[in-house]
Amino acid sequence: MKKFSTLFDASVFASSKCSYWKFSTSDDYYDKISLSEIAKVHDQESIADEDSYYVVADSGAIGFCEDEDTDIDWLFLVRDNLDESLPLTYVAKTVNKFCSNCGRAVKSDARFCTDCGSKLG
Repeated sequence: MKKFSTLFDASVFASSKCSYWKFSTSDDYYDKISLSEIAKVHDQESIADEDSYYVVADSGAIGFCEDEDTDIDWLFLVRDNLDESLPLTYVAKTVNKFCSNCGRAVKSDARFCTDCGSKLG
């Protein structure tokens, strides 16, 4: 599953996974073109806050999260797999990062080692 800050970016990525979606709460169907068009309009008309994000499942389904601690609201389901079992929450993959100078484990977003002070690349 991959995370995006806009619905348009999520729709572009989802289009590489599948071609047709059904909106979860209606009988509206979208192809790649109509989904990207509605995503552009949505992003222009409703600016999401900094904690919210969109996710795209491996199948191409698109969901929305208010913040890190809320469940995924699946918006666009893959048309050919409407009964797909989708995750309820988004769990970011953790990447282990180490200081090249001293070998200490550091946070993935750290710019300097907290142990030796070396700049991290």
